[in-house]
Amino acid sequence: MKRIFIILFLLGTYLLVSAQTPEKISYQAIIRNANNELLQNKLVGMQISILKSSITGVPIYSETHQPITNENGLVTLEIGKGTVVNGSFNTIDWANGPYFLRTQTDINGGSNYTITGTSELLSVPYALYAKRAANGVVAYGNIDVLGNKTAGSNNFSVTKVRTGKYEVSWDNTLNTYYSTGIVNLTSTSDESIALSWTSTLGGAVMIVSAFNHLGEPTDAGFTFTVLQP
Repeated sequence: MKRIFIILFLLGTYLLVSAQTPEKISYQAIIRNANNELLQNKLVGMQISILKSSITGVPIYSETHQPITNENGLVTLEIGKGTVVNGSFNTIDWANGPYFLRTQTDINGGSNYTITGTSELLSVPYALYAKRAANGVVAYGNIDVLGNKTAGSNNFSVTKVRTGKYEVSWDNTLNTYYSTGIVNLTSTSDESIALSWTSTLGGAVMIVSAFNHLGEPTDAGFTFTVLQP
């Protein structure tokens, strides 16, 4: 019997937390056959489920997708934007985990799912958790590798200083929050990239530094969320 191999990558949570913008998590999957050959340009059926508490837990949310693989065998899914089977993605309490992601796949594009994989969501979708944090979000954003703001709140600006270094400047009213609140950073370029931050000017500027696996400065896109303490 042939087996199909699926590799899933969490790309990072989109920081879309306004009431007008739906929440979603971006995932990619590379699908190969038993001969380690890519399934290229092929429609596949997939069901994504969020399980609570354990790898065998009951799905609290499920949705289906019918993506088409590209020439590299890659499909891209936006969890939270599929056809809902059960539950509500927007009401998941991410602070009350753990949660597990189950993927089921039909390589013929239907709903006869014969391939199943389950793994723990080790990185909580932070912006989604932050939306329901007790004291709320004070700033959030998505920055590309060039230092451009591509999404987020209106109370900050960003400048790329040099390779691997970005300055995020705050509205003055955020100084107290920034120095005592919770800051979360997530790379949107490569999961092997390490991010760190420091503050200057009494918390008015956040310096974000990105490093590759060799510890060398490298350009990287990233998302950030600041929670009120």
